[in-house]
Amino acid sequence: MENLEFSNNSSIFKTSFSFNSVTDIEKIGDKLVFNPLLFTAEKEQVFKAENRTYPIELGSPSKFSKIVIVTLPEGYKVDKLPTSKKYKMIGNLGSYEYIIKNSNNQIEIKTTLLMNEFFISANYYSVLKEFWELMIETENQLVSLIKE
Repeated sequence: MENLEFSNNSSIFKTSFSFNSVTDIEKIGDKLVFNPLLFTAEKEQVFKAENRTYPIELGSPSKFSKIVIVTLPEGYKVDKLPTSKKYKMIGNLGSYEYIIKNSNNQIEIKTTLLMNEFFISANYYSVLKEFWELMIETENQLVSLIKE
């Protein structure tokens, strides 16, 4: 890991770094397959209960963004790229956006999770749980590369 940088002001906390990895890529036949969000992808459903009686307290309305830029290995091109997606919860409770682009030998992914409410009623628990599951599925889409 190199170029580790932190910045913090009253409304934004930002971390940026760069690293090289060969362990996050799987070779399947003549293809290289990997999750372009690497280790930043959400992997676990945090809303595990079947039902909820009490409201969900999120702390405060918030916005979480990730920008990941992956430089393709020399001699490879994109074979399959995930699709960009956007989800909105009922009642403007929150939204999630996943945008992926391929250009100039790089894949750029930007995700934005926006939660608009401090409390979410227990009546919306199943909506929130399904929304989170869609976010996890989206963040775990794979890219495949082939030799040029």
